[in-house]
Amino acid sequence: MPTLTLVAERTPIKAYELTTSAVNIGRGEDMDIVIDNVSVSRRQARVQPAADGRWIVEDLSSANGTYVNGERLAAPTPLSRPSDTFHMDVKDMERLQQAVALKRRAHLKWEARGKQDTFYLERLERSAVLVGQSPLCDLRVPAGPKHHVLVLRNRTGYEVRNLSSWHRMRVNGAVVAQAPLKGGDVIETRGLRLTFFDEIA
Repeated sequence: MPTLTLVAERTPIKAYELTTSAVNIGRGEDMDIVIDNVSVSRRQARVQPAADGRWIVEDLSSANGTYVNGERLAAPTPLSRPSDTFHMDVKDMERLQQAVALKRRAHLKWEARGKQDTFYLERLERSAVLVGQSPLCDLRVPAGPKHHVLVLRNRTGYEVRNLSSWHRMRVNGAVVAQAPLKGGDVIETRGLRLTFFDEIA
């Protein structure tokens, strides 16, 4: 019976016996073979038998791609030799891990004058981000305050402060001088809109 062996850093981790049905591989809990690693997509690849007795490997539209003997799959590909391997490119894995780690961090999505972008916040306690148009700001935006919106992290999470006594700041429509932040909160002041997204544990 054919066997599929999971190898990490040249070390065999686990062997799976292949039967007559398709095997789905990925990070999702509904996969037949679950690989709990952020570098693997929720739906990574499928291995299934063909009519001629060979096994076919197919990428399931994963974000990082699936490789057979070093070549990235563009279509379902037969595994023709017992030693055939399919994997993800190491550099792609590293880039994906970095991207996934970044996206799990708390961040602000800003909109001003028809422009928008994302700013990722530091995880260090007491780290702060000054938002505004001034060159002194950590997050420079094309519209809004000069430098009077401060987003900082404390022991319990993130909060926003209005450093100006002249210009109003609203959080979810309410005028505030200071407010704790939770995922989805919207901060608005002088043509600037910030949406806060909390970090994913």
